[in-house]
Amino acid sequence: MTLAVTLHSLLLLGQSKSKKGDLAYTILPNPSPEINHTAEADIAFETEELTLNTAAFEYASCIFQNELIVVSKRKIGSARSGATTILDQSDFKLIGFTKNDNNWSQPHILKDAFMGTDNHGGITFSKDETRVFFTKTSPERPNSYQIYTAERSNKFAKSWQNEKLIVLADSKYSIENPWLSADGKKLYFASNMPGGYGGYDIYAVTVFKNGIVGKPENLGAFINSEHDENYPTLNVNNTKLYFASNRKESYGGFDLFQCYVSSGNYSRAKNLGSSINSTFDEFGFITTSETTGYFSSNKNALSKNPNIYSFSVKP
Repeated sequence: MTLAVTLHSLLLLGQSKSKKGDLAYTILPNPSPEINHTAEADIAFETEELTLNTAAFEYASCIFQNELIVVSKRKIGSARSGATTILDQSDFKLIGFTKNDNNWSQPHILKDAFMGTDNHGGITFSKDETRVFFTKTSPERPNSYQIYTAERSNKFAKSWQNEKLIVLADSKYSIENPWLSADGKKLYFASNMPGGYGGYDIYAVTVFKNGIVGKPENLGAFINSEHDENYPTLNVNNTKLYFASNRKESYGGFDLFQCYVSSGNYSRAKNLGSSINSTFDEFGFITTSETTGYFSSNKNALSKNPNIYSFSVKP
């Protein structure tokens, strides 16, 4: 979302639809009824706010090399990042935390392509840790995120190289919060490009060698609505798709939803329920196993900004 100013798509009320004949991408057909599910998931969660949170805006984006990667507005100095002052940092930056027992390390800013004064957003890495897809703004388009890719020769290489812009839509539209499937063949993201169902929709593209991607596919009406859908993620075995939406089925603001994935089809989305959702905004659902993970919410009345929480599914 347009983090350079605010949680842009959290404030959108939905945008006008373009004619489907004008689409520069494919809209996937709805899945067959046999994989549909009820409107709300029958899941009970236990949640806990993480001790690493501050009053600054921040949300978890992914896990990489046992680190929790966070999009954050906090100002930090870090010898690991090479940053010597807070003046050479972007407003929104990518920082990493390591958990040791029940304690979190001091954060460090991600290096190389992830530094600079441009605002950074969501990020995702290939399973073999040799390719990355990440989002950032530009001086020309400070309120619009675009997606980039970079590579390294192996998982032990120190630097990311060959940064490339991936053009999926006109640069005045935002491409946000990418998520790469475990097999590296599908890249999911959210965008407000025209021709969707309204506001931000969730899309997928096929990923080929060298980070080249195919034509965007809108995931269809079982996933997207006239409101906003954003923050797509998958579970560890790619059988469930999670996302956030402020559609009418939410408890208020953005809620977390899930759908099932089967042979390229997507079931009708269902709300994850009141044990994890609230009248505030919940988004960024990241699994670390089939029963544990992280999400973000601005339900902390003292902070009023998004913070990060852990979750576990009750037996």
